[in-house]
Amino acid sequence: MDAAFAPALDGEVEVIVPADATSIYIGGDFNTVNGVNRRKVAWTYDRRRCPGRPFNASGVNGLVRDLRLVNGTLYMAGLFTQIGGQSRPFLASLNPSTGALTSKIGLTFAGLHNGGVGKVIKIDATPDGNRLLLEGNFTSVDGQPRDQVALVDISVTPAQLESVADQLLHLDLFVVFRQLPA
Repeated sequence: MDAAFAPALDGEVEVIVPADATSIYIGGDFNTVNGVNRRKVAWTYDRRRCPGRPFNASGVNGLVRDLRLVNGTLYMAGLFTQIGGQSRPFLASLNPSTGALTSKIGLTFAGLHNGGVGKVIKIDATPDGNRLLLEGNFTSVDGQPRDQVALVDISVTPAQLESVADQLLHLDLFVVFRQLPA
């Protein structure tokens, strides 16, 4: 990454994820990067060409809290409910080159654990890249009880919620999540 890299954003960045050796994905509560409309998520690289390439995840209607690039798919979590006018509450999958919404994720979330607003705060992938662990404020996923934590099989399209038995078995494989801010 260029030492002079300093994109100008009009809001806060919540997450930075490497895309490759010279670029990053950023997510947060911004609407522009260097004056270019890039709502809530962008691919940036090289100080002369930010934001990068044709990547444009248009119409993200809420804060992006976390991103993960896993096996050629960019997963995005947060407080959004729509992307480009399509319903994708709290979790979505994007083409990492274009930013286009993909059909990989289409889960539904319901309920609130402690009031407030529904959201997925944190995501992480298993080392083999076949499962995605979700943490957030919800009590069910796809109509199944999952209080604040869910495990999703992303080796298939569309991704599927793991059974409770499989979820308990695979949770032992995860690296401990970073502590969430209070």
